[in-house]
Amino acid sequence: MVNICVGMVSLNQLRKKIDKIDSEIIELFKKRLNIVEKIAEVKRLSGLKITDKKREREMIEKRKKIGEREGIEKMLVEELFKKIISLSKKHMRKVYKKQDR
Repeated sequence: MVNICVGMVSLNQLRKKIDKIDSEIIELFKKRLNIVEKIAEVKRLSGLKITDKKREREMIEKRKKIGEREGIEKMLVEELFKKIISLSKKHMRKVYKKQDR
């Protein structure tokens, strides 16, 4: 295994930091999915559709502004949240199906 250093930090140390951050992302995504399940229940009981394009556009625009303030390209933030929204809707559809049984 090659362990190249950048400054005083090795590749292995950097990868460990990424692994820790990825674990935190997974924990946060799980929390998000728990809330998505509650939203699915509210929408199902209210007869609302899963997809709300207006809300999705607003969310993405707000997240892009936050990302921009943090120095992240708007396009990267947009792609990330489009994927998060897509996965959330997929999860919501599964919740709908379970509740319809």
